[in-house]
Amino acid sequence: MKILMMSDSPMLMTGFSNQARNIARELSKEHEVYYLAHNYAGQTINYSKIDGEEFPFKIIGNGRMQYGQDVIQPYLK
Repeated sequence: MKILMMSDSPMLMTGFSNQARNIARELSKEHEVYYLAHNYAGQTINYSKIDGEEFPFKIIGNGRMQYGQDVIQPYLK
């Protein structure tokens, strides 16, 4: 199963980001997870380790439009 979720950014320490990151991490053990980070203004990150923390899912940067409206379409298809 492919799962697309959205939150601020898995690298932030907000309550919602923490919970979304934990859910994405658990789901990625059995599924292909894509995480649209609408407060991350960077390039897509594929399954990496950042500052010693493992992110076993693809992190998609926001793009130019609010909530990733301009980058989400290929992932929905």
